[in-house]
Amino acid sequence: MRLLVPNSRNSQAYAVIRSLRNQAERIVALMERQWSGESVFAHGAFVREVDRRVGTTWPMGVWERGHEGGDTVAEQRYMAEVERVCEEERIDWAFPSVEGTIHVLAKNEDRLRRRGVSLVCPPAEVVERVNDKLDCMRHLTEAGVVVPRTLDLSTVPSSALAQDPGFPLVVKPRRANASRGVHVARNLHEVREACRSAGRLNGRLLVQE
Repeated sequence: MRLLVPNSRNSQAYAVIRSLRNQAERIVALMERQWSGESVFAHGAFVREVDRRVGTTWPMGVWERGHEGGDTVAEQRYMAEVERVCEEERIDWAFPSVEGTIHVLAKNEDRLRRRGVSLVCPPAEVVERVNDKLDCMRHLTEAGVVVPRTLDLSTVPSSALAQDPGFPLVVKPRRANASRGVHVARNLHEVREACRSAGRLNGRLLVQE
């Protein structure tokens, strides 16, 4: 196979590259960057098992805020870059391994399939369900799984937590990765401080026991 590995700054991509090297005719690693020079941190792309490394724009960010509908401008630009690399390298498999790239590529699986590229990731609807922590808790509850009591702070004001909710509590974005924006709060004051801090990353917040 001719393998495309996005998000090569993450350790997951390094594991994919090392694990599949013996099965791949060629491995191309993508180095997504938010700012000029960031590509140097894509450590997975610089291992000897990689045949080519390609810098791309950064597609992630908006998905954390619950963007719904079609691709954002950043995602459209990224997908155009992915398609160009796939055509140049005759890629037939792509293996994203962190939330942001999985989200973008899963949404565009049909677009990649038309180019002969198979995608190693769950269907887009599964990706959406597990990335939305509130929706995931609801589905688990319906399936009979015991989950932490979860409140949506977009519908329940933080002042409502003063009614002895059982501290400590966890404040977290509905969407995030690598535990960004996750805070433990031991009282109502810390809940409000956590909301201010996490809200800079994502305005849609949950609180859990």
